[in-house]
Amino acid sequence: MKAVKMSVIMTAALVGSTGCSTTHSNKIEKATVSIQSVGLSDSSATKLQDQSKTAVTVTKIDQTIDRARGQSRLEEADLHRNTYLSMNREVADQVMQEAHLGATSIAMTDTNIYVAVDMGEFQDHAINEQAKQLSKYNDPATEAGLFGSGKGAQMDWVSAKPIPGDSMNVIRHVLTRIYPDSHIFISSNALFVNRMMYYDMQQRKNKRMDMFLHEFNTMVQYTFNSSK
Repeated sequence: MKAVKMSVIMTAALVGSTGCSTTHSNKIEKATVSIQSVGLSDSSATKLQDQSKTAVTVTKIDQTIDRARGQSRLEEADLHRNTYLSMNREVADQVMQEAHLGATSIAMTDTNIYVAVDMGEFQDHAINEQAKQLSKYNDPATEAGLFGSGKGAQMDWVSAKPIPGDSMNVIRHVLTRIYPDSHIFISSNALFVNRMMYYDMQQRKNKRMDMFLHEFNTMVQYTFNSSK
């Protein structure tokens, strides 16, 4: 009987021990799973934080670039916000002679000098007629001239035949020798040349140049705006 009782007690002890072992094992497994879950959560949170920081950084860079571009455009616009305009036939003739160029017109403003050089397109019939038609229906004395109806803004003020490098150097040399502190802008765009010739002619007729100033400022912003 004692042997049987001892056997029963030992069996119970073994079962109890096994139960404790199983419970302890389950606790360890749960703890491991819990730790792994926490680890995964921390990792995901870190990734999200990193992605968020990257997105913020990229956004800040984009905003900085946009501000820089906007500032550049404002500076370009300000550069051509002239308050005085006069055509200088004498200097234009000097430039033509020294640079061996065709018809040339030069406009003088507060701090800028604008040079229009005819590279053969001035005589283009289609371009001439286009400019003449716009001139007919836009009176600079009462509106914004070529740009008063919005048609001028639709025209190509940028495309131009290249001016030889030697001629460009001579133009700049002649002008900086006389006006060392001026900004110099040179274009052979046919419409720009056409309109500069028109201003030249109007000044010879003793017309006031200030009546063309608003139109002129708009035109040179289109002609010499690098962002267009």
